[in-house]
Amino acid sequence: MKLFSTNFIIKIAGACNLNCSYCYMYNMGDTSYLAKSKVMDRKIAITTLEKIFSYTQRHSVKQIALILHGGEPLLVGRKWMRWFMDQARQLAPKKLKIRWSIQTNATLLDEEWFALFKEYNISCGISFDGPEEWHDRYRVDHAGRGSYAKVRKAIERLAELGDDAPNWGVLVVANPKHTGVVVLQHLIDLGVKNIDFLWPDYHHDVMPPWAEGSLGKYFKDLFDAWYDQENEVQIRWFSNAIRLLLSGETALDSLGPQKLTELVIETDGSIEPIDALRTCQDHMTRLGLNVLTHEIDDLYQTELFQMCLHNEKLLSKTCLNCDLYEACGAGYMPHRWSKANGFRNPSVHCTDLYATLNHIRKRIINELDQVGVKYS
Repeated sequence: MKLFSTNFIIKIAGACNLNCSYCYMYNMGDTSYLAKSKVMDRKIAITTLEKIFSYTQRHSVKQIALILHGGEPLLVGRKWMRWFMDQARQLAPKKLKIRWSIQTNATLLDEEWFALFKEYNISCGISFDGPEEWHDRYRVDHAGRGSYAKVRKAIERLAELGDDAPNWGVLVVANPKHTGVVVLQHLIDLGVKNIDFLWPDYHHDVMPPWAEGSLGKYFKDLFDAWYDQENEVQIRWFSNAIRLLLSGETALDSLGPQKLTELVIETDGSIEPIDALRTCQDHMTRLGLNVLTHEIDDLYQTELFQMCLHNEKLLSKTCLNCDLYEACGAGYMPHRWSKANGFRNPSVHCTDLYATLNHIRKRIINELDQVGVKYS
């Protein structure tokens, strides 16, 4: 049975006005960005939409997610963005359901952007690392100046708008040098309701710069703080972890034994697998495919994308024998990389993932025991 892609990341901007130290696009070893344009050419943009839509019709795909990304996607400007969205409306098959979203550093967000997102039903994800001292240590511009004040202003305004705001949430890259509980409370105080904490992009050739176990403690403490509070705040990773443990289902490609069907269209039209793979090896995702000369289906013929589709087969005995494999899935595929073994390793975060998921499992079992339900 062929697996079909439903999540398409479109890199509409190849440049960024920030220079975040942990950015997998620019600062994790991959140099392919040097050959890409700052803004996606309009011909490439239209061809990208045409190729995606023809792919959905060819395979009777009824619903897709189009994620606008960069670099910093707002650098294309509102005029370009409005043009692109209008083109998408004209070109999209009538019965195709599209979920639009955009990932931004929020430094350029203002009332006009909010109105545009609302008009075109674009959900907005904001990259934010919490309190000013921590955020400004990593998320700086090219002159080394912090971005906290601008991002906080955008977040506070979105919170003030309430139901008049576009759908929005915050993404935090977990860092055990700081305290996740403090980050969570800071976001709650700012009015954030939807949050995700991302496991940082390291692998066996570029190891995390902290002691093993510290990331697990970060996530366990964070889970307890979130789980024990009576509020409306959602943390996507935790919600999906609970769902996996209870039903075996997840909406995250980084959790559980997932087939990675997500694909990327770069600013130059290149068709590539998940872009986090670029952290593994310079130019790893550059496969010689382009929307101007190829179809989306051509990506399926490449060895790397086949690995993504069937990465659950690239497992070590450690993972196959683990009692939490069905919840962990050996971790996110890029985090399993080493030059020596390829992707046939446990996640570089293995110890911490196991500790976190086991902690969540124990808390769920305890609650179910209290109401007389047996966990299986």
